[in-house]
Amino acid sequence: MVYGCNEGRNIRGRPFAVCLRTGTWKTLFICGEGTIVSHRKTTGQSSSYLCSSSFYCNSDAGVDGIISENNMFHTLAEHRPRWWVDLGRVHNIHKVVLTNAMFMFAYRLKKMEVHVEKSTSEIEMCGTHAFVAHAKTGEVIEIKCPTLLEGQKVVVTMVNERVDYFHLAEVEVYGG
Repeated sequence: MVYGCNEGRNIRGRPFAVCLRTGTWKTLFICGEGTIVSHRKTTGQSSSYLCSSSFYCNSDAGVDGIISENNMFHTLAEHRPRWWVDLGRVHNIHKVVLTNAMFMFAYRLKKMEVHVEKSTSEIEMCGTHAFVAHAKTGEVIEIKCPTLLEGQKVVVTMVNERVDYFHLAEVEVYGG
């Protein structure tokens, strides 16, 4: 069989089937790891930190493509702070690439979880990442979903053992 990809390339091969948790089979064929489906989409976060005027700390900073020390999403200090992006429609999610904040408090990040939501009742874990000590300033973290997950919303939760602020410079969701 010949399959066409978004980039206009054709690939020869066979589709493969995946048994979803619902018990239904879905035929899939993947061209690469997908494209960024999160850029400039609707975002939210569990709380909002009021930054000084020289910083931009709103939730949409996570998907604006700007990576700098004064541009990030930033929550208040809380237990399990979270940030999310609504992709606008259901996508097959391949991976999530996260860029840690570019300022002096970037060390706060120690462990994260990434979940994909198809609906409020269909939530699946894409993956977790724990740092040996803590994340480095500007560190790029790639979390690949072990299977293709279908979802419209991607939620990133900081799961440190203590109450803390959560801030990342950028979140890129790759899907198809």
